[in-house]
Amino acid sequence: DACASDSLEGQGDKSAEPSSSSSPSLKNDDAANANTADEATQQIISKPEANTMAETFSKILSQCKDSKAALQSCSSEEECNRAFMGMTVCAGQYMCPLQHKSLLETLDSVSGSDVDGEVAEAKINVAMEVLGECVAKYDKRAGMAKKQHEDVFEKVTAHKS
Repeated sequence: DACASDSLEGQGDKSAEPSSSSSPSLKNDDAANANTADEATQQIISKPEANTMAETFSKILSQCKDSKAALQSCSSEEECNRAFMGMTVCAGQYMCPLQHKSLLETLDSVSGSDVDGEVAEAKINVAMEVLGECVAKYDKRAGMAKKQHEDVFEKVTAHKS
C-alpha cells in the first residue's frame, strides 16, 4: 500500500517546512546537523530492528488516523502547525515513549499550578521540542531501515492494512 507512509515527515512536508515559527528546531535541525544526517545514512540497521520500526509505524498508522487526516487536509499555516504538532504527539507515544511521557508530565505540572504563564509556555515548548527532535530522528532512522529492509516494512504494513 503506497499510502502506508514512508515517514511522518513525508505526511507533513507541505505543512512542516513553512511552519518554522512555532518549532525552529525542526527546520534548523536539517541544516545544523547535516553531518549527523550523513553519519546516520551510513548506519546499518538490523532486520529485527527494522521489524520493530515497521511495527511501530503500523501502530502509528492505525492509532493516529485523525492526526494524519488533519495533517493531510490542513490549509492554513496555523492549522498545519497544529496538525503537525498533533501528529508529533500522537506518533511520539510510540516512537519516543520517554519524551512523550515527559511532555505529558510537563503539561500536568503546569496546569492548575501557580506557574507564571510565560514559564509554563517555555517548559511546554522545551518538552515539545525534545519530543519533536526525537520523533524526527526516529523517522529518519526508520526511513533508512525501510530502504535497507523494504520487504519487512511491506510485510508488516500489508498485515495491518
